[in-house]
Amino acid sequence: MIRVREHAFSRNSLLFRLKTIIVFSILFFLTIAFVLPHQSSRLKEETGDNPTPDLSFYFGVEDLYGWAESYGEAGRESYIRTRFTFDIIWPLIYTGFLFSSMGGLLYRSGLQDSIVNKLLLLPLSSLVFDYLENISSSIVMWRYPLRTPLIDYTVTVFTPLKWIILGLCFTVFSISVIRFIYKQALKVKIDQ
Repeated sequence: MIRVREHAFSRNSLLFRLKTIIVFSILFFLTIAFVLPHQSSRLKEETGDNPTPDLSFYFGVEDLYGWAESYGEAGRESYIRTRFTFDIIWPLIYTGFLFSSMGGLLYRSGLQDSIVNKLLLLPLSSLVFDYLENISSSIVMWRYPLRTPLIDYTVTVFTPLKWIILGLCFTVFSISVIRFIYKQALKVKIDQ
């Protein structure tokens, strides 16, 4: 396991090569442009105009049960099905994009390996919290109208943690782009 981690986080890892970054970038932007709108409209048809836990930043346990009730049985089934189909693949795509592009840019901009390795834990953490959110919210929807103490509360914790960490990821990504461009501009200036 340690060897896998060392290789995945290595400066020379396949994950940080330009081809890998391009593949994950294409997947990421195509999913945003075509798949997400379709997925969103399909879910809206089946659950109504009601909010969903995974797209909300903050909500309480009672909100969660209110949404479960308003979805109806067919809407809850659709919600659960989406968590275990699309919402397994989408987090892998955005994590792959963030992990490879952040790592590639940060390593190429000359940042110390130990700092890059710590920053690369952010996209992996968002993936974990996204999956925990999907599992716990699906359990609540599946058991409704029965209450699911503790698990219902974890949904209200996992969701904001996912969004906060994703916000940090895109902040680090933006800074890494700026840092990379700056370092490349300095290189060009020095070479002239």
